[in-house]
Amino acid sequence: MPPTLISTFSLHLKIFKIIGLDFLGDPSVANHCRHVSFVSMLLLFFTGQLLFFFKSDEIGADFMDIANAIPLFMMAVQDLVKIVALSKMQRIKGIIMEVAELWPNEINNEEKKSIMNSWIWNLKMFNDCVYKFVAFAVFVFVWGTFFVTVFTTSDGVITYLYSFQLYYPFKIDSMWKYSAAFLFQSVTGTIIHLCLYQPCDLLLFTLTVDICILMRLLQYDLENIRVVGKDRNGVFDPAEAEKSYRAVIELARTHQKLVKISENLNEVFGTIIFTVVSLSAVILCFFGFLLITVGGTQYQMLRSFLAVFVKMFIVFCLALPGQILSDASCGVADAAYKSLWYESDLKFRKIIFIMIARSQKPCFLSALGYSQMNFNTFCKICSSSWSYLSLLNQMYQDTER
Repeated sequence: MPPTLISTFSLHLKIFKIIGLDFLGDPSVANHCRHVSFVSMLLLFFTGQLLFFFKSDEIGADFMDIANAIPLFMMAVQDLVKIVALSKMQRIKGIIMEVAELWPNEINNEEKKSIMNSWIWNLKMFNDCVYKFVAFAVFVFVWGTFFVTVFTTSDGVITYLYSFQLYYPFKIDSMWKYSAAFLFQSVTGTIIHLCLYQPCDLLLFTLTVDICILMRLLQYDLENIRVVGKDRNGVFDPAEAEKSYRAVIELARTHQKLVKISENLNEVFGTIIFTVVSLSAVILCFFGFLLITVGGTQYQMLRSFLAVFVKMFIVFCLALPGQILSDASCGVADAAYKSLWYESDLKFRKIIFIMIARSQKPCFLSALGYSQMNFNTFCKICSSSWSYLSLLNQMYQDTER
C-alpha cells in the first residue's frame, strides 16, 4: 500500500486498535477481547443513561437534569450506530484497498505531485488539529466537573455534579462513592468519544478526501491528455490516435471506479450520516438551551459552550467532505471538456462524452438516500436547531412564570 495513502488515515487506525478494531490486520484474540470489553462498556454506559429516564422520578431529577441527559443520550445512540457500522470491517478494508489500487506510487510530474502533496498536507493538518481540539474539549467537559465538585461547597455541603446523567442502583452519599461513580462514567465517556465517536467521523472524512484527491488527479490527467489531431492532409495517425484512445479509456475506467467507491462508502457509512442528519439538530438545541439557561459558575457556561461548538464542528466535519466530493466529481466534466476533444477522432470524442454525461450527476455522501451531506444540509441543521431552541426556550419560560 502506498505510504502517502497510509499516512492519511494511520492515526485513525491506531486509535481504533485501542478498542479492538484492526481494519488492515489479521484477526487476533487480543483484538477480539479488547473489542468485546469496549462493546460491553458501551452497552453498560448506554443502559445507565436509558435507566436515568425511567427512574427520573425515583431519583428526583428535575427539568434541567432531563434537558442535560437528552443530548448525551442521543450521542450514545449515535455511538451504537457507529460501532455497528464499523463492525463491517471487511467492507471498510475493501474500500481502503480499492482506493490503494488507484493511488499513485510515484508521480514524476512536479505539478501533479505538488497538487497531491498539498491535499495530503491539508488533510493531515486538519485531522491533527481536530483531534487536539476535541481532546481538550472532552477533558474540560468531562473532568472539569470533578474539580468543580471537590473545590466548590455551599455552607459546607458538597453538591455532587456529574458529566453524564446515569442511573446508579445505590445512593451516592459519600465522597468515595461519588469518586468511584464519577471515575467510571468519565473514563468510559472519554474512551467512547476519543476512540469511537470522533475517529469514526474522521475516518469517513479522510476516505472521502482521499477519493477527492484521486478525482483531482484525474482532472489534471484529463486536462493534459495528449490529443492527436489531423495532419496536413486532414487524416489521423492511426497509431497515435490509438494511444490517445487507450489513455482516455483508462481515465474513464478510473472515473468509473471512483464513482463506485463513493457508492460503497455510502453503503457502509450511510446509517451514520443518517443519525447525524436526524439527531444533530435536537442535540444542538438542548446544548444551546443549557448554554442560555444555565446558572452558577462560569465553568458550567464554558462546558455548555464547548458542547455546542464541538457538536456543530462535528457536523461540519461531515458536511465539508460531502461538499468537496460533490465539487470534485462535477469538476471531472469541466476537465473532460478542456481536453481538446474537438481535435480528436470519433472514438475519443465518444469516451469524453460518456465521462461528461456521467459527471452530470455528482457523487455525494448520502443519509440513506434521504438527504445529501453538504453545506446546504449543514445550514439546514443549524437553522432547525435554532428553531427548536426558540420553541424549547419559550416553553421553559412559560412554565417558569
